[in-house]
Amino acid sequence: MKLVHYFIIFTLAFIALTSCNTTKKVPDGRYLLQGNSIEISKNSVSKEEIDMILRQHPNRKFLFMKVKLFFYNRSNDKKDSSWVHRWLRKIGEPPVVLDTNLTIQGVQKIKQYLASKGYFDAKVEHSFNFKKNKKARVYLKITTPEPYTFRRINFYTTDDSLENRIQSQWQYSLLKSGNQYDEDVLDKERERIAGYLKNQGYFRFSKEFINYQIDSSLLSNQMDVRLVIRDFLKKKAGTDSVIEVPHARYQLRNIIVNQEYNPLKDDNEKIDTVHLVLNSTNPSDTSNSYYFTYTQPFRIKPKTIAQSLFISSGNFFNLKDVDLSFNRLSDLRNFRFVNITFNDVTENDSALYLRKLDCKVDLTRSKAISYTFEIEGTNSSGNYGIAGNFVAQHKNLFGGAEILNLRLRGAAEIQKVFGESKSIDLPLFNTLETGFDASLEFPKFLIPVSQERFSKYFKPKTTINYGYNFQKRPDFRRVINNISFGYTWDLNKYVKHILVPIEVNAVKIVTDSAFQQRILQLKDKRLQNQYTDHFILNLRYSYIFSDQEFGRNKDFTYFRFNFESAGNLLQTANKILGTKAGSEGQYEIFKLRFAQYLRIDFDVKRYLYLNNQNTFVLRFLGGIGTPYGNSKVLPYEKGFFAGGTNNIRAWTIRSLGPGSYNDPSAYNFDRVGDLTMVFSAENRFPIYRMLKGALFVDAGNVWLNSPNESFSGGYFSIKNFYKEIAIGAGFGARFDFSYFVIRVDAAVPVRDPAKPESERWVIGKQKLSNFVLNFGIGYPF
Repeated sequence: MKLVHYFIIFTLAFIALTSCNTTKKVPDGRYLLQGNSIEISKNSVSKEEIDMILRQHPNRKFLFMKVKLFFYNRSNDKKDSSWVHRWLRKIGEPPVVLDTNLTIQGVQKIKQYLASKGYFDAKVEHSFNFKKNKKARVYLKITTPEPYTFRRINFYTTDDSLENRIQSQWQYSLLKSGNQYDEDVLDKERERIAGYLKNQGYFRFSKEFINYQIDSSLLSNQMDVRLVIRDFLKKKAGTDSVIEVPHARYQLRNIIVNQEYNPLKDDNEKIDTVHLVLNSTNPSDTSNSYYFTYTQPFRIKPKTIAQSLFISSGNFFNLKDVDLSFNRLSDLRNFRFVNITFNDVTENDSALYLRKLDCKVDLTRSKAISYTFEIEGTNSSGNYGIAGNFVAQHKNLFGGAEILNLRLRGAAEIQKVFGESKSIDLPLFNTLETGFDASLEFPKFLIPVSQERFSKYFKPKTTINYGYNFQKRPDFRRVINNISFGYTWDLNKYVKHILVPIEVNAVKIVTDSAFQQRILQLKDKRLQNQYTDHFILNLRYSYIFSDQEFGRNKDFTYFRFNFESAGNLLQTANKILGTKAGSEGQYEIFKLRFAQYLRIDFDVKRYLYLNNQNTFVLRFLGGIGTPYGNSKVLPYEKGFFAGGTNNIRAWTIRSLGPGSYNDPSAYNFDRVGDLTMVFSAENRFPIYRMLKGALFVDAGNVWLNSPNESFSGGYFSIKNFYKEIAIGAGFGARFDFSYFVIRVDAAVPVRDPAKPESERWVIGKQKLSNFVLNFGIGYPF
């Protein structure tokens, strides 16, 4: 029996089961709410918005079935019932019994909502359809007239300073003549103006000082809007009366940093102060002036903290700079408590409209050294095993918030081998792996140039990495060394740059003669490269864009572009020095053949929030690499692959392609290409509490960028590539524990390019055994 037949039988049986007796626990004389039917004239507002306002909604469905109600109805609600029944009630959902009073209340709320959107004379009619089977449905008919729109929009204030500032930004107003009346937009405009003024020094300004005067007495569905900014209310000296005064601008005077903040600290303890002025290109500029208090030697250099503060003495208060300072201090990962407060220190004889603030930055350090030990199950390219990690971290190595990370790793896995599989050293496993990684992060550009020459907004970071990995298998031993030096910085809140000018990978392999002969028989030269000594000296650059706003369910886009170049410097050096090439016309360094290639790739993702519970994600990634000069093929680790937990999930990792290539008699080697295109679409939705679900479709493949007789059908052709697109579909379960997500995806091929062209659509022909299970940590994209 085919998979589709199993699915149909299971679905029909489940529907029959869950549809039975849904009103079992509905009291006599009451009705189970079946649904809310909403009819809206002119499509003026969405049905989803109206439905959210209603106070009652029918029991939730999963795959068109009220599964939770089914479980609840199967429980015994007596107090002395068994744990099974208590558990059924816990995971289930009681029946939603219709309450007509709640419906009437909802109708009033809908009218208020429609009025807030400009439909002041909207009609909302409701009715009920009571059925004999103790079920009922609510019907709503909404008739909306022409909405009110804005005609003239202006603002008023008695403060000339405020008037000039608001006028300069009036072009960015959210209120536009001709737009429909919307109370949400009116409120957002208040927030926009208040935020702008807070960034201009108006420390005590808030949106409560902004009111609207609306004239809707025109002989049309139009209204005039006047935005009024009230003055500040201040108690008159020596009296209880209150007077109106202009809003004051606040200028920063002293910025005081306390690294030893402790609310239980003795106030009588002697405190010393250090005054620091950061270097500036302008010798007369003393705006970057800071005072550091201390009772013991500084653990973190004051200059490091000052470089993380966007608040400057002599500047006007700016809320944006306060938020940036808070985030940057938190990014140093050395403080468990960060607090920034301001105190009005204006002298009595100072001008009323210009006042002074002292800023205090209180910091409480976290522990500098930490250790962790991890044990994990591994799934490396589909090879299962166990691994252990010992991780040590020092977050302030040289007193400048430098972070040193050390990781020692040991693992044992079962991997496919070319010869007879046998275990070594450990039972059940045939591969041992050990190694360590060390990285050192500096919160600045590590270059011989003063850091003050760079904008603080860059959020610079320099990272130095070294990794050593030793692998022992029955047929070979391999040592991999990796060294890199690179910079990371932000252009703005949306754009990040990563530049790694130097990255070195050196691979040394020791094999026996029999294994070496098997390697030479491989069709793919990249696989030969994987098991051959080689050296890579490359440069990498990445451009990353993301307009995601954390904490808000707002649609956003993620884009990453990567560029990589290798071997050019070494090739030039060899030609200048007159070095002789090897027997195959290739140059070497340290007796290792080095790679020369160009590689680019990109990854685009679009996240669409359908509502608070459902997210739809689209992804497209592509890339191409080309060897030249000292290389005839891309290094194996730089090639592109398809399949696996984060790619086309209906195929196991590196088992798809290239193109339409298919040779069942060939060794089951890893499939790697020079070019790739992958498209994915995934709908994510909740199931129960931390359990989330997903339905997805993946499509794509990898290809070779030049014809190869050994891989018939693997070459990328503009005329034929669309015929070689693989398609897979499936569903997934995700256990969301907030801090991490455990994911299980089941996918099955829908279109298989390895089959003859007329037989590539395989939907409906699959068996349960054709499903590919993917286990992962985190979302696939």
